Amino acid sequence: MKHFKRLFILVIMLMSFSINLTAETDFNLTILSKEVKTVMGVQHQKLKVQMRYNGVTTNQQINYIGANPVTNKNISLVALDNFTSFDFSRGTLPGMIYNSQKRYPNQKIVAAVNGDFFDINSKIGQSAATAGPHIRDGKVIFQGYSYGGAYTVGMKADGTPFIGKPTYDGYHIEVIDEDGSVKLKDLPVKINQVPGAGELAVLLPGFKYAADLTGQKMVIKTHETAIHKYAGVTETGRYFVEGKFQEIIDEPIEGVTLDTMVLVGDDFFLDDLINPTDIVRLQNRPSGEFAGIWQGVSGNTLLINNGQVITSTNPDIHPRTAAGLKADGTLFFITVDGRQSPTYDGVTFNQLGLLLQYFGADKGFNLDGGGSTTVTVLDPVSDAYVIHNSPSDGNLRQDGNGVGFMYGPRYQPQAPTPYPDTRIMLSPVSSILLEGNRLSFSPVENANKYVISIDDTLIETTNSEIELNIEPGQYDITIRAYGDSEVYRQSEKVPFVIETYTSSMQSIIDTLSKYGENSHQYYQD
Repeated sequence: MKHFKRLFILVIMLMSFSINLTAETDFNLTILSKEVKTVMGVQHQKLKVQMRYNGVTTNQQINYIGANPVTNKNISLVALDNFTSFDFSRGTLPGMIYNSQKRYPNQKIVAAVNGDFFDINSKIGQSAATAGPHIRDGKVIFQGYSYGGAYTVGMKADGTPFIGKPTYDGYHIEVIDEDGSVKLKDLPVKINQVPGAGELAVLLPGFKYAADLTGQKMVIKTHETAIHKYAGVTETGRYFVEGKFQEIIDEPIEGVTLDTMVLVGDDFFLDDLINPTDIVRLQNRPSGEFAGIWQGVSGNTLLINNGQVITSTNPDIHPRTAAGLKADGTLFFITVDGRQSPTYDGVTFNQLGLLLQYFGADKGFNLDGGGSTTVTVLDPVSDAYVIHNSPSDGNLRQDGNGVGFMYGPRYQPQAPTPYPDTRIMLSPVSSILLEGNRLSFSPVENANKYVISIDDTLIETTNSEIELNIEPGQYDITIRAYGDSEVYRQSEKVPFVIETYTSSMQSIIDTLSKYGENSHQYYQD
């Protein structure tokens, strides 16, 4: 992806410029310096201030990053982590950006802060496990080891921002077809239990009675598994697993390996429910206002609600990170440095709430702070991420997760599909022709768009002719037709291979082709 790199920088030096935030509270900011810049739709502010609160003046460094995904369709929130395929893993904020960027080849991560509290001393389980939900691309990777007290900041797939309490309606299996559509079949499950009549069960590593199970069992080959455990091997009952169909077996199994899960129950074997190309996902399903959340990280302690600061009796002063949501849909994060007095002092919850109010928050809460507090912003010239705060540990801490903004075309998941699917299937694409870099095919009746996959890069178009911007070489291509999803089912994929050449080589091929045609004509004469 080519990123349009725009950088607007405004530096304001305001010596002894004072702002009174409220008449009721003795709270005053004297701004010593302020830098404002916008990178790919994300605004960054960096302030050095003297803060007076209840008669005491302290020195503070504050960073703000914010963007509006409602008005800017190229802005998305992104949950960052350093998780491996089969375990939790901590990482520095730049490291999590590097790891997460690989998931989004068509978007660019622009700015980020540290995220949730995590089990830093492994008292509950894996040290990278977060206290609240960690949600990435609609997947509840971890529901949180203490999510009852959590608040989550997130974004739904359509760009709607969210700050609120996480709620769930229990563990379910979800079946997602190869286009990303969830099949509308409710599949609540037991985990690591023998199912009763009419029940469904998922067996994971640690299930002790696998050899005693009779009847059909569906084995799913997993590519991502998060099983939270106490120190040792005891599971805490928090799971996320995702994979694809591998096989159906009737004979007893000795156990369940880390890279598989086993599905037991009649409904799993219904016709056309779970196919080899489908994704099979086990997760605790978000519910209520939390349903449909696409990206999300969490924290605790609500600081401001309906624009009013919530009074706290906690007097502790620390470096802080907080999330805020404005009434117009702008999401933002602030960091305040601390534990470096007299240079940078840090703030209490009350002061942090007042700062959220200063930046315009309607609602906001506290994220992990202390030595975790970190903010980084992309320098579009060097393509490097610059740390803009002063971490109190003197170096970057390895955290459980992070959260930030990315720029680029926002992914839109397909609408859910009915099960059983009785919609009319569109005819496949035909009469495919490649002339130079121009690809054409016959229009499909009732199709309103086509999705072309070129070596796994997707192009969506409403035309049956398209100019391909590709370098000379050989490519695997598939084309699929889509119509009104309420009436029509997408066509089968049509796969083929193309090979393109440089203009000079194409000219030679065209000449030889014409020579062959002329020779053939002469021979017949």
